[in-house]
Amino acid sequence: MAQQQRFVRVMSQWVEPEWPRERHLTDNLVQTLEEAHPAAKAVLWLHNSHVAVEAPEGSEPRIGWRLRNRYADTYWCLALEFGHGSFQTCQITDDGHMDDLVATQMPSPPARSLPWYLEQVGVPAFLLPLRRSEAPPELRECLHRPLLEHGGMWIRADPATLYEEVVVADQYDGILFVDAVTGLDRHRLRLKPPTIGSTSEGPSPEPEVPRENQSSSPLKLTRFRRHREAAQWSGNLRCGRWPRR
Repeated sequence: MAQQQRFVRVMSQWVEPEWPRERHLTDNLVQTLEEAHPAAKAVLWLHNSHVAVEAPEGSEPRIGWRLRNRYADTYWCLALEFGHGSFQTCQITDDGHMDDLVATQMPSPPARSLPWYLEQVGVPAFLLPLRRSEAPPELRECLHRPLLEHGGMWIRADPATLYEEVVVADQYDGILFVDAVTGLDRHRLRLKPPTIGSTSEGPSPEPEVPRENQSSSPLKLTRFRRHREAAQWSGNLRCGRWPRR
C-alpha cells in the first residue's frame, strides 16, 4: 500500500496547476532522506540554475534556495562549468514531440565570461572553493559581479544562446571546472523506465492503457505514459532499485 501511495503522490505532481517543479523536487528529496536515516546524506545532480542558492527575482524559489533555508550551511552547492566540448541534447519536432538525441558542440566561451576566466588557469580540471575569505581582492571583486555562465539545456538550441548571467559568489559554494567535455554516445544509452512492480525476479505485466486514452490523439497517449513512467521511476528509485541495463 505504501508504494501505491507514493505512485499516486508523484503522479499528482505532474497534473498540479502551474506545476511547481522546484517544490516537488525538494519535497521528494527531503522525504527520501527522512525515510532513509536521520543522518542520511545525498548527492543531488541538477542543472546549476536548480541547485543555486538564490532564486531570480519574481521566479519560483529553486530547490537550492529551499535546501539552503532548510539545512543551512550543511547544504553545499557545487556548480559545474567547462571550457568547450559537446553534450547530448534532444531535438523537438514541429508538432512538439521529442525526437532523436543529437550532440551540441560548444566552442570556447566568450571573453570575460565565467568559463573563460576558468579556462585561463590552464589546468584541465580543478575545484575552486568559494566559501573561503582569504581569496585575493581581485578574485572577490570578480565573483561578486554578474558573469555569463554556461546554461546548456537538454533541448537542442543555438549554442550561442546557451549562456545566462549569474553572480557567482551569491549562488555557489564551489565550482568544479573541466576544460574539455564529451557527450555520451547515444548508442550506449539503454536506460528505460522499469515496469510497475518490477523485481529482481523479473518485471510484472505492463498495465493496459485505459480505453479512453486509446484514441488517435498522441497528446493523450503521451500524457498518460508520462504520468505512468514518473510513477514507475519514483517507486523503483525510492525502494532502492535501479533500472537494469
